[in-house]
Amino acid sequence: MLPILRLHPAWLCLVLYSMVLNPLAIAQDTPKALVLKTAKSSPATINIEALCKLLATPCQPKQAKLYPGPSPQSWVLIDEAQPAIALFNSYNPGQPVMQSQLDLSQYKHSMPLPNNDAEMSVHPVLYPIGTQGWAVAITLRHAVPYSGGGRGQTVADFVALSPKVDSGKVLYRCVPFSESEMIRACFSEQDYKRSPHCHDESSGHLTIRYAASGTVLNPGWRFAWHSTDWPAGVPATKAQRSQRPLDITPASSQAVTQCATEWHDE
Repeated sequence: MLPILRLHPAWLCLVLYSMVLNPLAIAQDTPKALVLKTAKSSPATINIEALCKLLATPCQPKQAKLYPGPSPQSWVLIDEAQPAIALFNSYNPGQPVMQSQLDLSQYKHSMPLPNNDAEMSVHPVLYPIGTQGWAVAITLRHAVPYSGGGRGQTVADFVALSPKVDSGKVLYRCVPFSESEMIRACFSEQDYKRSPHCHDESSGHLTIRYAASGTVLNPGWRFAWHSTDWPAGVPATKAQRSQRPLDITPASSQAVTQCATEWHDE
Protein backbone atom coordinates (compact mmCIF):
# COMPACT_ATOMS: atom_id res chain seq x y z
CA MET A 1 0.00 0.00 0.00
CA LEU A 2 1.40 3.37 -1.00
CA PRO A 3 1.97 5.91 1.79
CA ILE A 4 -0.45 8.83 1.91
CA LEU A 5 1.17 12.25 1.59
CA ARG A 6 -0.33 14.73 4.00
CA LEU A 7 0.28 18.45 3.64
CA HIS A 8 -0.33 21.01 6.30
CA PRO A 9 -3.26 23.22 5.15
CA ALA A 10 -0.98 26.26 5.03
CA TRP A 11 1.45 24.47 2.69
CA LEU A 12 -1.39 23.21 0.49
CA CYS A 13 -2.71 26.77 0.10
CA LEU A 14 0.77 28.00 -0.82
CA VAL A 15 1.16 25.35 -3.55
CA LEU A 16 -2.25 26.11 -5.07
CA TYR A 17 -1.61 29.86 -4.85
CA SER A 18 1.68 29.57 -6.71
CA MET A 19 0.14 27.44 -9.48
CA VAL A 20 -2.63 29.97 -10.09
CA LEU A 21 -0.58 33.17 -9.91
CA ASN A 22 2.57 31.76 -11.46
CA PRO A 23 1.72 29.66 -14.57
CA LEU A 24 5.43 28.93 -15.00
CA ALA A 25 5.05 26.56 -12.04
CA ILE A 26 3.16 24.19 -14.37
CA ALA A 27 4.00 25.35 -17.90
CA GLN A 28 6.39 27.64 -19.71
CA ASP A 29 5.02 30.91 -21.05
CA THR A 30 4.22 30.89 -24.76
CA PRO A 31 5.66 33.84 -26.72
CA LYS A 32 3.10 36.31 -28.01
CA ALA A 33 2.96 38.60 -31.02
CA LEU A 34 3.16 42.34 -30.46
CA VAL A 35 0.49 44.36 -32.27
CA LEU A 36 2.01 47.75 -33.09
CA LYS A 37 -0.15 50.71 -32.16
CA THR A 38 0.56 54.16 -33.57
CA ALA A 39 2.10 56.49 -31.01
CA LYS A 40 -0.35 59.23 -30.01
CA SER A 41 2.52 61.70 -29.95
CA SER A 42 6.23 61.39 -30.61
CA PRO A 43 8.52 62.20 -27.68
CA ALA A 44 10.72 65.26 -27.95
CA THR A 45 13.78 63.03 -28.33
CA ILE A 46 12.38 61.33 -31.45
CA ASN A 47 12.39 63.09 -34.81
CA ILE A 48 10.71 61.09 -37.57
CA GLU A 49 12.50 63.09 -40.26
CA ALA A 50 15.86 62.16 -38.72
CA LEU A 51 14.83 58.50 -38.52
CA CYS A 52 13.76 58.51 -42.17
CA LYS A 53 17.24 59.68 -43.18
CA LEU A 54 18.79 56.67 -41.46
CA LEU A 55 16.96 54.16 -43.67
CA ALA A 56 18.80 52.52 -46.55
CA THR A 57 16.28 54.22 -48.82
CA PRO A 58 15.32 57.47 -47.04
CA CYS A 59 11.60 57.91 -46.52
CA GLN A 60 9.20 60.82 -46.48
CA PRO A 61 7.99 61.57 -42.92
CA LYS A 62 4.38 61.94 -44.10
CA GLN A 63 4.47 58.39 -45.47
CA ALA A 64 6.01 56.88 -42.31
CA LYS A 65 4.39 55.71 -39.09
CA LEU A 66 6.06 55.48 -35.70
CA TYR A 67 5.13 52.82 -33.16
CA PRO A 68 6.33 52.08 -29.61
CA GLY A 69 8.67 49.09 -29.83
CA PRO A 70 8.94 45.79 -27.95
CA SER A 71 11.07 47.20 -25.13
CA PRO A 72 11.16 50.48 -23.20
CA GLN A 73 12.62 53.36 -25.22
CA SER A 74 12.48 51.37 -28.46
CA TRP A 75 10.59 52.42 -31.59
CA VAL A 76 9.47 50.84 -34.83
CA LEU A 77 9.28 52.93 -38.01
CA ILE A 78 7.28 51.67 -40.98
CA ASP A 79 7.58 53.39 -44.33
CA GLU A 80 4.42 52.54 -46.22
CA ALA A 81 5.67 53.79 -49.58
CA GLN A 82 8.84 51.69 -50.08
CA PRO A 83 7.86 49.63 -48.07
CA ALA A 84 10.45 49.41 -45.27
CA ILE A 85 10.63 48.80 -41.53
CA ALA A 86 13.29 49.64 -38.94
CA LEU A 87 13.79 49.06 -35.23
CA PHE A 88 15.41 51.84 -33.18
CA ASN A 89 16.24 52.54 -29.56
CA SER A 90 16.47 55.99 -28.03
CA TYR A 91 18.42 55.42 -24.85
CA ASN A 92 20.57 58.45 -25.65
CA PRO A 93 18.40 61.58 -26.01
CA GLY A 94 18.57 62.96 -29.53
CA GLN A 95 20.76 60.06 -30.73
CA PRO A 96 18.52 57.18 -31.85
CA VAL A 97 20.38 53.99 -32.72
CA MET A 98 19.14 51.71 -35.47
CA GLN A 99 19.08 48.10 -34.32
CA SER A 100 17.78 46.49 -37.48
CA GLN A 101 16.03 47.37 -40.75
CA LEU A 102 14.45 45.78 -43.79
CA ASP A 103 14.52 47.72 -47.06
CA LEU A 104 11.84 46.03 -49.15
CA SER A 105 11.94 48.35 -52.15
CA GLN A 106 13.50 45.53 -54.21
CA TYR A 107 11.97 42.63 -52.30
CA LYS A 108 10.67 39.81 -54.49
CA HIS A 109 7.65 38.30 -52.83
CA SER A 110 7.19 34.54 -53.07
CA MET A 111 3.72 35.03 -54.54
CA PRO A 112 3.91 35.92 -58.25
CA LEU A 113 2.09 39.14 -59.11
CA PRO A 114 -0.95 38.47 -61.33
CA ASN A 115 -0.95 41.75 -63.26
CA ASN A 116 1.43 43.93 -61.25
CA ASP A 117 -1.61 45.31 -59.49
CA ALA A 118 -1.15 43.62 -56.10
CA GLU A 119 -0.25 45.77 -53.10
CA MET A 120 2.77 44.84 -50.94
CA SER A 121 3.03 46.15 -47.40
CA VAL A 122 4.45 45.50 -43.93
CA HIS A 123 1.79 44.26 -41.52
CA PRO A 124 2.14 46.24 -38.25
CA VAL A 125 2.77 43.26 -35.97
CA LEU A 126 6.00 41.79 -34.56
CA TYR A 127 6.02 37.99 -34.47
CA PRO A 128 8.30 36.26 -31.93
CA ILE A 129 11.11 33.92 -33.02
CA GLY A 130 11.36 32.15 -29.69
CA THR A 131 13.54 34.36 -27.52
CA GLN A 132 15.89 35.26 -30.39
CA GLY A 133 14.00 38.24 -31.78
CA TRP A 134 11.18 39.19 -34.08
CA ALA A 135 9.82 38.66 -37.55
CA VAL A 136 7.42 40.68 -39.68
CA ALA A 137 4.83 39.70 -42.28
CA ILE A 138 5.45 41.07 -45.76
CA THR A 139 1.97 40.87 -47.21
CA LEU A 140 0.82 40.94 -50.81
CA ARG A 141 -2.85 41.71 -51.41
CA HIS A 142 -4.75 41.20 -54.63
CA ALA A 143 -8.37 42.29 -55.07
CA VAL A 144 -10.88 41.67 -57.87
CA PRO A 145 -14.10 43.76 -57.96
CA TYR A 146 -17.44 42.22 -58.85
CA SER A 147 -20.73 43.90 -59.63
CA GLY A 148 -22.16 44.26 -56.14
CA GLY A 149 -19.24 42.55 -54.45
CA GLY A 150 -15.67 41.41 -54.88
CA ARG A 151 -12.89 39.12 -53.75
CA GLY A 152 -9.63 39.85 -51.96
CA GLN A 153 -6.70 37.64 -51.00
CA THR A 154 -3.61 38.33 -48.92
CA VAL A 155 -0.51 36.12 -48.81
CA ALA A 156 2.44 36.66 -46.45
CA ASP A 157 6.18 36.02 -46.31
CA PHE A 158 7.50 36.08 -42.74
CA VAL A 159 10.95 37.69 -42.54
CA ALA A 160 13.31 38.13 -39.57
CA LEU A 161 13.82 41.61 -38.13
CA SER A 162 16.20 41.52 -35.20
CA PRO A 163 19.82 42.42 -34.38
CA LYS A 164 20.17 39.01 -32.71
CA VAL A 165 19.49 37.02 -35.87
CA ASP A 166 20.04 37.29 -39.62
CA SER A 167 17.69 40.15 -40.51
CA GLY A 168 16.12 39.57 -43.90
CA LYS A 169 16.12 35.81 -43.45
CA VAL A 170 12.82 34.36 -44.68
CA LEU A 171 11.18 32.13 -42.08
CA TYR A 172 8.05 31.09 -43.98
CA ARG A 173 7.03 31.72 -47.58
CA CYS A 174 3.66 32.01 -49.24
CA VAL A 175 1.47 31.74 -46.13
CA PRO A 176 -2.27 32.32 -46.66
CA PHE A 177 -2.97 35.38 -44.51
CA SER A 178 -6.56 36.42 -45.15
CA GLU A 179 -9.26 36.34 -47.79
CA SER A 180 -12.81 37.52 -48.30
CA GLU A 181 -15.47 37.27 -50.98
CA MET A 182 -18.89 38.85 -51.39
CA ILE A 183 -21.34 38.06 -54.21
CA ARG A 184 -24.62 39.91 -54.59
CA ALA A 185 -27.70 37.70 -54.37
CA CYS A 186 -30.51 40.28 -54.38
CA PHE A 187 -31.48 42.00 -57.61
CA SER A 188 -34.88 43.55 -57.03
CA GLU A 189 -36.51 45.74 -54.45
CA GLN A 190 -38.60 42.76 -53.32
CA ASP A 191 -35.44 40.67 -52.86
CA TYR A 192 -33.95 43.31 -50.59
CA LYS A 193 -37.16 43.53 -48.54
CA ARG A 194 -37.58 39.78 -48.10
CA SER A 195 -34.05 38.53 -47.60
CA PRO A 196 -32.28 38.82 -44.24
CA HIS A 197 -28.97 38.79 -46.14
CA CYS A 198 -28.49 39.82 -49.76
CA HIS A 199 -24.98 38.51 -50.36
CA ASP A 200 -23.11 35.24 -50.37
CA GLU A 201 -20.13 36.00 -48.12
CA SER A 202 -17.09 34.03 -47.09
CA SER A 203 -13.91 34.97 -45.29
CA GLY A 204 -10.84 33.41 -43.74
CA HIS A 205 -7.89 34.46 -41.62
CA LEU A 206 -4.70 33.03 -40.17
CA THR A 207 -3.75 32.54 -36.53
CA ILE A 208 -0.36 31.44 -35.20
CA ARG A 209 0.91 29.78 -32.03
CA TYR A 210 4.59 30.38 -31.27
CA ALA A 211 7.26 28.14 -29.76
CA ALA A 212 9.46 29.31 -26.89
CA SER A 213 12.32 27.26 -28.39
CA GLY A 214 11.90 28.66 -31.90
CA THR A 215 14.89 29.61 -34.06
CA VAL A 216 15.30 31.27 -37.44
CA LEU A 217 15.87 27.91 -39.12
CA ASN A 218 13.02 26.25 -37.25
CA PRO A 219 10.61 28.79 -35.74
CA GLY A 220 8.25 26.03 -34.62
CA TRP A 221 5.13 28.06 -35.38
CA ARG A 222 1.78 26.29 -35.58
CA PHE A 223 -0.69 27.72 -38.08
CA ALA A 224 -4.48 27.50 -38.18
CA TRP A 225 -6.99 28.76 -40.72
CA HIS A 226 -10.36 30.10 -39.57
CA SER A 227 -13.21 30.22 -42.10
CA THR A 228 -16.64 31.82 -42.05
CA ASP A 229 -19.35 31.11 -44.62
CA TRP A 230 -22.49 33.24 -44.59
CA PRO A 231 -24.87 32.26 -47.40
CA ALA A 232 -27.42 34.63 -48.83
CA GLY A 233 -30.93 34.41 -47.44
CA VAL A 234 -29.98 33.49 -43.88
CA PRO A 235 -29.35 35.66 -40.80
CA ALA A 236 -25.86 36.20 -39.38
CA THR A 237 -26.60 33.74 -36.57
CA LYS A 238 -26.68 30.96 -39.19
CA ALA A 239 -23.19 31.68 -40.55
CA GLN A 240 -20.96 28.61 -40.42
CA ARG A 241 -17.52 28.84 -38.82
CA SER A 242 -14.75 26.28 -38.97
CA GLN A 243 -11.06 25.89 -38.16
CA ARG A 244 -8.34 23.64 -39.53
CA PRO A 245 -4.57 23.35 -39.08
CA LEU A 246 -2.24 24.48 -41.87
CA ASP A 247 0.89 22.43 -42.46
CA ILE A 248 3.49 24.99 -43.54
CA THR A 249 7.15 24.05 -43.84
CA PRO A 250 9.83 26.55 -42.74
CA ALA A 251 11.55 28.24 -45.67
CA SER A 252 14.90 26.73 -44.61
CA SER A 253 13.48 23.26 -45.37
CA GLN A 254 11.70 24.07 -48.62
CA ALA A 255 13.11 22.63 -51.81
CA VAL A 256 10.71 24.69 -53.97
CA THR A 257 10.28 28.39 -53.22
CA GLN A 258 7.42 29.22 -55.59
CA CYS A 259 3.92 29.49 -54.16
CA ALA A 260 1.58 26.57 -54.67
CA THR A 261 -1.34 28.95 -54.04
CA GLU A 262 -2.85 30.78 -56.99
CA TRP A 263 -4.71 34.06 -57.20
CA HIS A 264 -8.43 33.66 -57.80
CA ASP A 265 -9.48 36.04 -60.53
CA GLU A 266 -12.83 34.54 -61.33
